[in-house]
Amino acid sequence: MNWLRYCRPLLLILVQLLTARHHLFADSVDDYIRDQMNLRHIPGLVLVVLKDGRVIKEQSYGLANVELSVPTSKDSVFPLVSVTKIFTSTAVYLLVQEHKIRLDDRATQLLPGLPKSWNEVTVLNCLSHTSGITDIFPGSPAAAPANWIAAASSQEALTRVAAVPLLYKPGEKSSYNQTEFLLLKMIVEKASGTPLEEFLNNRIFKPLGMSSARCGDSLDIVPNRVALYMDFIPQADRFHVERQPNGDGLSSADGKLWNNINFLYPEYQHGGVGLNMSAADLAAFDTALNNDRVLDRKTLELNLFVFTLCSAFFVVDRLFAPRSRPPIWLVSHALVVDDSFAGIRSWRLGDDILGLEGEQFRCRHHSSRARPKSDFERAAD
Repeated sequence: MNWLRYCRPLLLILVQLLTARHHLFADSVDDYIRDQMNLRHIPGLVLVVLKDGRVIKEQSYGLANVELSVPTSKDSVFPLVSVTKIFTSTAVYLLVQEHKIRLDDRATQLLPGLPKSWNEVTVLNCLSHTSGITDIFPGSPAAAPANWIAAASSQEALTRVAAVPLLYKPGEKSSYNQTEFLLLKMIVEKASGTPLEEFLNNRIFKPLGMSSARCGDSLDIVPNRVALYMDFIPQADRFHVERQPNGDGLSSADGKLWNNINFLYPEYQHGGVGLNMSAADLAAFDTALNNDRVLDRKTLELNLFVFTLCSAFFVVDRLFAPRSRPPIWLVSHALVVDDSFAGIRSWRLGDDILGLEGEQFRCRHHSSRARPKSDFERAAD
C-alpha cells in the first residue's frame, strides 16, 4: 500500500487548493469587488455578468448575515426597493400590448374619482416621472421626515396628495416620484382585474421560473433573504437617521453597521417598492426581456423614444425612467451587468457609485460617497 503514502499528501494539497479556489482563481473583477467592499464596508454581494445573453461570471462575496457569519450564495435574495418599478412598468406594457390600455390614456379616465386637476396626466407621464403630481414618502409613515406626505393607505395617500396643487404642468419637467407608481399599480389592477403581485407572478415570475421573486418588507419572512444593514447613524427614536445638509443620510466615519429595519412598505406602495429577488432571477428576467419572451419586439421598442420636455429633446427609457444614455438598471448587494445593449447596463440599487468604464453606476450598499471611474468593464471583458 505504498501508493497511499504518496497519494495522501497529494490529496491534502488538492483539498487545500479546492478550499482556497476563490483566491487562487480570483481575477481582476474579484479583486476590484473585494477592494470596493472593504472600502465601502459592504458586508456581502452577489455578481452576475451577462454577455450576449449568456452568464459569463457568477460570483458571491462576503456575508449574507454578519451576526451569524452566513456567506452569500447564488440563492441569496435581495430587496429590490425601487427596482420594483421596472416590473410594474413591464406589467403596464403587457397591458398596452394587449390593447387593454394606451400610453396616452389619462389617469382620470382609467381611475374615476381622481382630482380634476390631474385630467392631463397620462399613463406615459406616470411612467416617465413627468406628471407634476407631488410625491409620497416611500416607506412607513412612522419613519417619514416631517416634510414628506405619508399615509397608511392608498386612499389616505391620494387624499393628501390631491390637496397639493400640481408642481408643474404634466410633461413640463421630470422628477422622480412614488405617487405615479401608486397610480400605475391601481391602473394595472383595474385593467387586469387582479392584484399587481398576482399579475406579476402569473405573467412574469412563474413563466420565467423566477421562484425567488416575492413582495415583502423588513417585517415579512422572505426565504434566503440577506440581512439588511446600513451605515447611516440612527437618531434617538431609531426610526430616523441623521442627515447631511443636502438630505442624504449621514454615514458613520468608521463604517459601523446597524441592522436596517426601515424597509417598511405599506402594501399600497408595492407598485414602486417591495419586491425581493435573487441576482440569478434578475438576470433571467434581463435575458428574457432582451429575447422578446416578456414583451414582443414592437412593444419593447415603444419604451425607447425621443420625448419633448421643456422644448428640449432627450431619450426616454419608459421602463426604466428618463435618462439620456443606455439603460442602467439599478439591486442592493446584488449586481447584474449586461452588455447586450449599446453600452453596459447594470441592475443595482441606491446611493453608492461604483465606477465602470464609460458609465457611472449607482448602488445602495451603505453610503453615498462618489467614487472615481475604474477599469471594471475592461476587467469584465
